[in-house]
Amino acid sequence: MKVSGSFRFIASVAFAVGVLSLAQSGSTYQTTTTPEHPGEVATEDFVRFGNAPDVVIDGYVLSVLYRCSRPCAVRVEVLASYGLRTGVTVFRRSWTRRKRLSAPRTRPLVLRIPDAIAYRQDYFVRRTVDASDVTLMAWIDHLERPEGGEAGLHGDGSYHQAPALAFRILASVPPYLRPVKKHNKCPSWGAELRWQLTNQTQDRQCLKESGLVDLLKFPLASTGERFGMIHRFYPFINKELELIRLQATLNPRATLSVWIYLLSWCSSELCAVIHHVDSNNKYHTPLIMLNNRGDIVFQVRLASGGDQAFISHTPLNLRTWHHLQCFIHGNRALRENEKATNSPTSKCLYSDMRISLGRQTCRAPPWSQRAQELYRPLLEVLQNTDPKFLSRISGLGVRRGALRFGERVFELVLQRLSQGDPPDFGRVPALIPLLQLSSCLGHHRATYLLAVTHLAGLGMPTDTLQGHVYSLIAAQKDERLALMHLGYKHMQGIDGFPKDHSMAYCYYANVGKQTCADRWKLQSTKQYPTEQVLLSDDRALQSQMDQNDDVFLYLQFQADRGDLDSQKALARILFWGQRGVHKDIGTAVKLFAKIAMETNDALSMYDYSIILFKGQGVKKNTTLALKLLEKAASMGSLEALNGLGWYYSTFMADIESAVKYFEKAAMNGSKDAVFNLGVIYLNGNYPGKPGKNETAAFQHFLSAAILGHFEAAVLTASYYATGNLHSVHRNPESAVRILKSVSERNGYLGYTLRTGLRAYLRGSRQEALLSYIIAAESGFGVAQNNAAHLCEELGPNSQCEWRYHNQSTYNDLPHHTGFLKMGDYFYHGLGSQPQDIKMAASLYSRASLYGSAQGIYNLAVLMEEGHRVPEKLLEQLNVSSGFGRDDDEVLEKLYQRCRENEEDLDLSPCSLALFRVLLKRAWRTFINHPVQRLLVYVTGTAIMAAVISSVLQNLSNRASTAPPRTRSPIIRDTNQGAEPSPANQHEVTRNGQLGPQFIISRQTLKLVGDWSFTVVGVGLCTMSTVLMFHLL
Repeated sequence: MKVSGSFRFIASVAFAVGVLSLAQSGSTYQTTTTPEHPGEVATEDFVRFGNAPDVVIDGYVLSVLYRCSRPCAVRVEVLASYGLRTGVTVFRRSWTRRKRLSAPRTRPLVLRIPDAIAYRQDYFVRRTVDASDVTLMAWIDHLERPEGGEAGLHGDGSYHQAPALAFRILASVPPYLRPVKKHNKCPSWGAELRWQLTNQTQDRQCLKESGLVDLLKFPLASTGERFGMIHRFYPFINKELELIRLQATLNPRATLSVWIYLLSWCSSELCAVIHHVDSNNKYHTPLIMLNNRGDIVFQVRLASGGDQAFISHTPLNLRTWHHLQCFIHGNRALRENEKATNSPTSKCLYSDMRISLGRQTCRAPPWSQRAQELYRPLLEVLQNTDPKFLSRISGLGVRRGALRFGERVFELVLQRLSQGDPPDFGRVPALIPLLQLSSCLGHHRATYLLAVTHLAGLGMPTDTLQGHVYSLIAAQKDERLALMHLGYKHMQGIDGFPKDHSMAYCYYANVGKQTCADRWKLQSTKQYPTEQVLLSDDRALQSQMDQNDDVFLYLQFQADRGDLDSQKALARILFWGQRGVHKDIGTAVKLFAKIAMETNDALSMYDYSIILFKGQGVKKNTTLALKLLEKAASMGSLEALNGLGWYYSTFMADIESAVKYFEKAAMNGSKDAVFNLGVIYLNGNYPGKPGKNETAAFQHFLSAAILGHFEAAVLTASYYATGNLHSVHRNPESAVRILKSVSERNGYLGYTLRTGLRAYLRGSRQEALLSYIIAAESGFGVAQNNAAHLCEELGPNSQCEWRYHNQSTYNDLPHHTGFLKMGDYFYHGLGSQPQDIKMAASLYSRASLYGSAQGIYNLAVLMEEGHRVPEKLLEQLNVSSGFGRDDDEVLEKLYQRCRENEEDLDLSPCSLALFRVLLKRAWRTFINHPVQRLLVYVTGTAIMAAVISSVLQNLSNRASTAPPRTRSPIIRDTNQGAEPSPANQHEVTRNGQLGPQFIISRQTLKLVGDWSFTVVGVGLCTMSTVLMFHLL
């Protein structure tokens, strides 16, 4: 380095330090000059940025504020460094002022940055650079320099020798975060595609992969059945990592860590903690199990192909948290067990009921005198309980008696919660001890209600942690609504539950299996069909009835008279408990028997034969059942054909004959026959096709599930959840959606809905709201809509309305009511929720997609109010007119769709709005034509003339009936031929006192009026005809 260059560099650094010391704001700096001679007036030079950017932006409009004490040049530059180059000028602008400026001036300037620094790589911007040290500089250069020369960064008149200067450091945006430049040209499709396929310079990032896998994101409540969490391990995407993993299979190193809390030991010989299943659906390393003594059984597969297992003879204690850690190091497997009994985070769950995830929930000591002394809620209940009831449950044994008493306590709580007018959940905190008592006695519907109370905040602040605890306890005891509740929460990821479809599947699989089994337990009075009845649907409410309703009595009367249709309808209503009627299986079976034996109705014969086969409400009679089944099949009943196949496969073990009947019924659309064929394929019993065929079985199960078969849906979901079938990719989300639709047909959920509906019909709004909230927390959409409807009907409760209307919009087949209500909340703003027109438009459009005329109407109103509806939403409704759309055209399409979706087409808001839009468009078209516009002007002039002539004629008539001295001189009476003489002219003028006189004859006024009305009539008729032409 030369000495002179080094000295200049040091001087520059010193100058920069001085500039930094004078900084006044941010990273923008400027300097000013001072008078050189004492007494001189200070007219300072300065330059600064008015609105300098923080990052590099192409096309940014920069404002430069400056003042010159003498003729000067103002220079602006942008310097950048990239690669091995430093201080490269990427932008330069300058201008001169020949006169001295006494006041500051502002100059706007557009920054033009090279595309390689400002934009992302594309077809035209082939190369991008990652610039650094981007500096925006401005300085003043006096034109009157002793030696002259061109100004620049170096040399005389340079930036460092300027009398005033400013600079700002601009941050450089990384290439992958830069915007894409909007070019005014476009390449051909083929050229751009080739560039995208062959371009190797685009930025790529490797996916982040780890050898640490979280099997559970949240505690799992296991019932001890085969409904566990399914997790699939995938190979590494990175080839190097996958190669290392494969090379380590002969010398594996793995660690498994799990916390487990045992409520009871295994009821069978072995119960699984973790099962590792390979791609061939075979057990692999490791298998961790528990035996019926609490010992851990650890099994591995050796490299030689054999299996080896050992038992740790240290049984796990019940009601204690255990931390199991299993280490696999080469050919050794180690286990560590850490007890957490004495830890402050956990204690006994049921005997002492201190839970690790929150505060104390309840205490349930043994059923003894001490418990009666310690727990006042229990004493109060016992004091008010009928002694006969206590004597009855005492003979049921300790467990059954406690369970029955817990159920009685729960009924007492519901009774107290249902009281009150107006409804109020303020008494909930006082009833919490009773619910805890019922829960500890084993009635876990109370446990689920505790979870709902804490999560939904019924009468008390929400407590998510306690809600989680009660949800897990209820689900662990196989409470159906609690299982649906946990599955729904994990499916949606709400109320503090992580979104995890695999975890949701294990809960929904349990409920789905129980739903299939519950269908054949009709004797239970706690089951009813789940009916989709909205409280806002008056027609659906009117269809409900009971045994004392006029409609039911008339149906019963018609059935007694022998009307076949009435008998069949009454039998089905009583057998299933439909339309609000209580089940009466005995009467229903009698009606089925009467129809089947006295008529030739094939469907009734089939129904009665199945009843005889299963012995539901009647003694089993296989002989008569088979006879009726064969007769119904001969009449072409698909259900009977499938029934014969079921009979031959179950009772006769004749698979070949069964398959013939199944195939015949399946070809005509019998879902049961399709499912039965799938079972035969799965078991490998299909005649002529030996061996298990899971692919064919899955196809049959899927077809039957689409037709609505419950068992087929459960099996289809299992294939999607595991992904073990090569032709079926793993899809836990689809599995959960399938099982959710099956679970929502559970009879116990139907019982809860029936309770709420009957309470609503008899006017008990509080009881109805409680029942619908219990069902709504399980994820049932109709219950969520009804709960929100009751919250809105009973009083202002924005939290309750928002919660359930919002949750209803996330269901698979949501009702449009939830979208409309949520749209209204965003449009008007509910509570602390601010107004959001864009979100309201989105929700209205979703309601429109589900067939809501109100949603379409609301969208149109938003457009007429001047709000912009996104083009994407209009495209979804097929009403967009493309680029440069006409709003009136879009409004016309919207109102036309609205009118098509309305039930009443005679006169409706959509029809009136559509007519207004069409009339507006026709009028605009009408006045745009010059001849038609002239017709409007002529008609308007004629209307004005007709009005004026009518007023003048009225004045004339009044003047003719007035006394002579008060008669108006404006109108001359043509019936009087005498003119006023010069002698009385002054008298006439004096009596008038109206200034200048206009003498118009009545005949002239009448003629003008007639012509005006004629022109008005012709003009209006012509305009109406033309407008009708434009409208049509």
